[in-house]
Amino acid sequence: MWWLIDSASAGEHEGAHEGASEGGHEGGIPVEELAVQFGSLLIFLMVLIAVARRPVLDALRGRAQDIRKAIDEAEHLKKDAAARYAEIDTKLSMLDRQIADMKAKASAEADGEAARLREKAAIDASHIENVATRTIREEMERARQSLRAEAVRLSVNLARDKVTEHLNMDDQRRLAREFLTTIEKEVQ
Repeated sequence: MWWLIDSASAGEHEGAHEGASEGGHEGGIPVEELAVQFGSLLIFLMVLIAVARRPVLDALRGRAQDIRKAIDEAEHLKKDAAARYAEIDTKLSMLDRQIADMKAKASAEADGEAARLREKAAIDASHIENVATRTIREEMERARQSLRAEAVRLSVNLARDKVTEHLNMDDQRRLAREFLTTIEKEVQ
């Protein structure tokens, strides 16, 4: 398109040079042509602003609302996670007290045994303490695994929600192609 304008203006310049030898301006700036092009540019910009202004502003407002909504949701999820953490922390602190109570009880039972059963009581107390410690460890491990599983589930749900919220069909196709390309490279 520019080559057409250049060739058209070259023809005008040739005519201007011919006119210059007849008394026109030699090498001068074609002010009329510049004024026409500047006027066309202004009209084009005004039409562009009139047509595209509202859709662009609406799109920007929509995006800002989506971002605000995502931030609010993330804050809500963070508060929920903090509440769950506090609840679990409370349970774990209670578990420590229960462990201490169990140890104290085992020790008190061992001291209360009769003299003739002192040797057996010592063996039983030791056995009880080992069983309690093992049970506590198992319970603590189960609690940790449960907490990890819950944290993973919440993370996966949050990630899935975020991905589905911000991932459109074209993104999904692109990711699938990239994944298949990676697998093909790995196989070869």
